[in-house]
Amino acid sequence: MAAVRSDGKSGTFQSYTSTKEASPARVKYYAPDWCVEKSPQHKPTPKKTVTGTQEPLDFGAKKSWSPENPERPPAVQEQELHYRTIVETMVEGACTISSEGAILYCNPGFSRMVGIPPEKLINSPFSRFVCSECRDIFDRMLQKSRADKGYAELVLLSEKRARISAYLSGSRQVVNNEVGVCLVVTDITERVEAENKLKQAKEGLERAVQTLRESQAKYLDLYENANDIIFTLDLQGRFASANLTTYKQLGFGQKEVIGKNFLEIFTPESARFASLLIEKALNDKLRLLEDQPWEFEAVTKNGDTINLEVRARFIWEKETVTGVQCIARSITERKQVEMELSRLATAIEQTAESVIILDKSGKIQYANKAFFRTSGYDKEEVMGKSTAFLKSNKKDDETFYRGLLSTVSSKSVWTGRISNRKKDGTTYEAETTISPVKDKSGKIINYVAVERNVTEEVRLEGQLRQMQKMEAIGTLAGGIAHDFNNILSAIIGFSEMSIEDIPEGHPAKNYAAQILRAAVRGRDLVRQILMFSHKNEEERKHFRLSLIIKEALKLLRASLPSTIEIQLHLQAESGVVFASPTQIHQVLMNLCTNAGHAMRTKGGVLEVSLTEFEVDSTSSAPYPGMVPGKYLKISVSDTGTGMDRATMERIFDPFFTTKSPSEGTGMGLAVVHGIVKTHGGAITVRSVPGRGSVFDVYFPMVDMTDTDETEASLTSQRGNERILLIDDEDAIIEMQEAILKRLGYTVTATNDGLQALEMFRQDPDGFDLIITDHTMPHMTGTELAQELMGMRCDIPVILCTGYSEMINRDLAKELGIREFMMKPVSRNELADTIRRVLDDEE
Repeated sequence: MAAVRSDGKSGTFQSYTSTKEASPARVKYYAPDWCVEKSPQHKPTPKKTVTGTQEPLDFGAKKSWSPENPERPPAVQEQELHYRTIVETMVEGACTISSEGAILYCNPGFSRMVGIPPEKLINSPFSRFVCSECRDIFDRMLQKSRADKGYAELVLLSEKRARISAYLSGSRQVVNNEVGVCLVVTDITERVEAENKLKQAKEGLERAVQTLRESQAKYLDLYENANDIIFTLDLQGRFASANLTTYKQLGFGQKEVIGKNFLEIFTPESARFASLLIEKALNDKLRLLEDQPWEFEAVTKNGDTINLEVRARFIWEKETVTGVQCIARSITERKQVEMELSRLATAIEQTAESVIILDKSGKIQYANKAFFRTSGYDKEEVMGKSTAFLKSNKKDDETFYRGLLSTVSSKSVWTGRISNRKKDGTTYEAETTISPVKDKSGKIINYVAVERNVTEEVRLEGQLRQMQKMEAIGTLAGGIAHDFNNILSAIIGFSEMSIEDIPEGHPAKNYAAQILRAAVRGRDLVRQILMFSHKNEEERKHFRLSLIIKEALKLLRASLPSTIEIQLHLQAESGVVFASPTQIHQVLMNLCTNAGHAMRTKGGVLEVSLTEFEVDSTSSAPYPGMVPGKYLKISVSDTGTGMDRATMERIFDPFFTTKSPSEGTGMGLAVVHGIVKTHGGAITVRSVPGRGSVFDVYFPMVDMTDTDETEASLTSQRGNERILLIDDEDAIIEMQEAILKRLGYTVTATNDGLQALEMFRQDPDGFDLIITDHTMPHMTGTELAQELMGMRCDIPVILCTGYSEMINRDLAKELGIREFMMKPVSRNELADTIRRVLDDEE
């Protein structure tokens, strides 16, 4: 049979079959004719088929061929069969490879190894089974094998691309002068895998050893350089080992520590405690102190005391304690911080300001004592609750709190005043600062509110504002009083003269009287305004109290609704007091106005009575401090809403009021109380809610024999002296000059102070009395008076003024001025004053 060799040459394959019984699938193996080394005389043997099992070729056994004896001897055939059986049955693969690398023969072992039938392997290149990374190794091994022998370990690939670790042993094979290779392939996959596993195990062991060494080094480094003090003690309490931190923090060297009893570095108190602790632990067989840390004080080499938090446990060997292992942490800084926090907490607890800590949702997490004291709440009532219960529920609360939350939510500090509600329902004003508390990342974790109760300050601020309002009213009143009183002076003066000149029964007389009455009321109104703003001191006089009561009720009747009935009971109608009529009038008006306000909705009865009341001793006095004696008692009662006890306790406080801001200032009863007290009297109140109130006012009563007169004379006193009259208002000059002349006096009048000074200088003895206005251009009345008195010291001067902050009665007296009169001045007042001054001179 002809075959094509891998080198392209043609050859003849000899066919062989086994002489024994073949397997069910008979296989023929072929060997090319060049596989057999031929002698020059050799002739090819006719093809012969051998049946039976697979027959290996004889690789290299020289055949004894001869022309004469073409058949092989039996011995040779037996030997050939023996070797063929070995090759065919061995586990290893066997191949014959041509010089070009083609497989010329393979045994079943190699066929099984690569998973390809033998007939499909013949003439295929062996290199197809060599993995790519082993090709170079394979080529070098073939090269060596062609020269002599070659060996290699490499990886073959089966038909299914399974990797086979193989050991290849090749030897030179020359057939027909062509060099081939006889190759034995041993599957060493299991061995290689075992070697790999062994290698991996070895490498793993080496890595484990290295890791153990690194871990040991790491843990040794951690042990030596830990922030904590780590040491062991033997059963005698001596240091057996210690890390570097121990030496650093205590300041001792290694030789100074090892072998030293640990109690020697503790303070005496800590040493005693540690000894007792360890002794008890040993005796009780406790696994020492492992449940909790213990605090001790240690002394460093330089004498400093440090605080240590120590955790310890016994070192056990089987059931025997051999030592103690300790880990100690310096807590000196923590102790200092704790002390600072304790001082801070104490300060916060004892401060007068309320301190509240809130969580992000506004719930209370902490509040100090000042908060509970101010708000009236208990700790259990507020902890964990929202601050909404503190809201005063004012109409603008929602807008206010929205602005507050907007500020603190933007991580800003809010400062302002908050009106909070107490537990009892009352409110208090708090000057408040709310600050967000942020963590390291800037995220808000809490809010802190610091509140200062400024209720009293707010009240005082209100009083101050009210006082400023009053001062403004006073300034306004002072500004208009002078001019207004001058106007009233002319009206009153001319009205009085008109009444005197108009005959009885003439309608104009009544008109003039009404004008006079209105002007007098205007005068009293100006005086009330000045007095209310403390711009005027009211002159006191003797008068019958019943007259003021009647006048007040007459005025009040027009201002009260018809649903309110006024009842007047005057049992002591003739009773006299020494007081300011204007101020007593103000007291009555205030009390009656308040009574009317209490009955404004449903109406009722306003009753005013005047009776005598006598205090025999201090024990019978209706009000503490009342001097024994007779009093006139004014009672003002109403059937209105009444007051509770809390309101009655505050009604005389300045600026306290139950009325709305548009209805009252809270000053009325405070002024009443002040007027009554300055007159040596007393005021009390009784009230029942829903039934009404009664105010009793007591004024000292004056005996009629103690005064020269109780009513003004109806007839003006006259005279004939010479009077120098000065006033810058022409109407007043004309009015007063006419009145004085009617009273019989000789009058020289001028509206210029300098002119008056010149007139007096020319004839100092030509005048018996000087009447001058105070506020005038060029020269004030006081300056003129001093100049005139400088020329003639005995000249009496009466100073008149509509109003001036620069002069008053006392200052005028100090300057030598005999009388001081506030405009407008009535005819009788002027006449009486002139006579009093001139008669005193005589």
